Amino acid sequence: MLGQLRFSVFILIALCGLFPVMFVADGYYDEMTEVRAERDVIPVRDALSALLQRYQDATQAVEALGILDEPAATRRISSESQAAIDTLRTFLASDSLFVMDESGTQIAGSGAVSVGQNYSFRPYFQKAIAGKSYVYPGIGKNLRTPRLFFSAPHYSSRSTTPTGIVGLSVGMDKIAGLLATPNSQAILGLMTEDGVVFAASSPAYLYKTVLPISAVRLDEIRKARQFGDEPLEAAGFLLENERVDLDSQRYFVTRGRLNDTNVEYFSLFPENRGAYYRFIGAVAFVYLLIVYLGFRLAATLMQLKAQQRVLHATNASLLESQRALTHQATHDPLTDLLNRRGVMGLLGKEIARSGRHADPLALGMCDIDHFKRINDTWGHPVGDDVLCGLADLLKAALRDYDLVARMGGEEFLLVLPCKAGVDTDAIFERLCRQVADTPIATKAGPLSITISIGVAYVSPDKSIDELLDEADGALYRAKSEGRNRVVRAPNIPVDDRSGV
Repeated sequence: MLGQLRFSVFILIALCGLFPVMFVADGYYDEMTEVRAERDVIPVRDALSALLQRYQDATQAVEALGILDEPAATRRISSESQAAIDTLRTFLASDSLFVMDESGTQIAGSGAVSVGQNYSFRPYFQKAIAGKSYVYPGIGKNLRTPRLFFSAPHYSSRSTTPTGIVGLSVGMDKIAGLLATPNSQAILGLMTEDGVVFAASSPAYLYKTVLPISAVRLDEIRKARQFGDEPLEAAGFLLENERVDLDSQRYFVTRGRLNDTNVEYFSLFPENRGAYYRFIGAVAFVYLLIVYLGFRLAATLMQLKAQQRVLHATNASLLESQRALTHQATHDPLTDLLNRRGVMGLLGKEIARSGRHADPLALGMCDIDHFKRINDTWGHPVGDDVLCGLADLLKAALRDYDLVARMGGEEFLLVLPCKAGVDTDAIFERLCRQVADTPIATKAGPLSITISIGVAYVSPDKSIDELLDEADGALYRAKSEGRNRVVRAPNIPVDDRSGV
């Protein structure tokens, strides 16, 4: 059940994140395609822009000859001016280079020109004489072949309006040659402002109106015979979309103007659908793999945390068990006082501390008087009550840092660290009186008991066993002298007791 729940959570997380990831991947693939399409179109666009700039410079050079500066009645073309025009045409590799006056009549030129003929009906003249440079694709009147005309207004030094135009023409095959780049995957083309393609790297798109155009406007272009007898098929597929589908192939579209002229270029870069699906599939696979690995990692971390909690609980239980075992090993099970093993370890530390600080340390061996009589009279359970009651009384009467231990049977060891000037014997005597004056609650009712204490004091030349023997000897004397008393071991003269 838990495994099915985890699998359901994994599927839900994967599906929720998959669609945004696919959306981002699709946008990234579009950006990569756009970069590749731009990479293909940049060299062609730059070459066409450079060519148009050369034509612009040529018209300015012809304008600088000042052919139209003189009045029409006295206007004359010098041999130097004609030679300059011929040189420019040869340099530009154009078919013609011409100058027209304000009426549209050719007054000078080089190449395929007809000096004296009027071309005022031509759109390239009409646009230029109105003060605007113009690029015009069409059929040449003289050569009757597709040509590209470039015209620019000419201003005389004494006029603010054009006094004529300067223009040139070049065969469309030259323009098409620039578009036909062998290493490019894109279909490149040039079109008029109406969307008529007049030059393209693929003949299939030539003389098609790739922008939306009205039937009336298309009929006007046909009647003007700008492109001769070409049928001008209306396609209209270049909208504002970034992609178009043509002949079962999807293309990425790039558009722009050349040198701020009226001519637009376009590029149709074929989109590789197989590569697209492989890219999207790879992104989806990587995403799902990451989600899966993340899910597995999270599940593993959760398991590790659960195991860590179990381990901590086990460690805590072991520590508690260890503490309990240590307590059992060092404490008396009946009275919960230190036993012989427990007190002997602490006694060694107290003796060492006493030696370092030169402080007295007193050991009192304590025994319940006539304890056998209590057991014989009331039984061992009552005797156990007496032992527990005495243990509680001793712990309550002594200081927190004093040690109280049950050495066995009814015998207890009291360890009292002291300071110089403290009468330790008085503490033991007060303890005897307090035990005698305090009845102990038992199963048989309150019982009054007395204790005897034998006291020994630590000295550098005595071992622990020797000290315990001395305390035992003093306890024996207390018993033999009548019980319920404190007897001090003779290792320290009685006269020095006040200094202990």
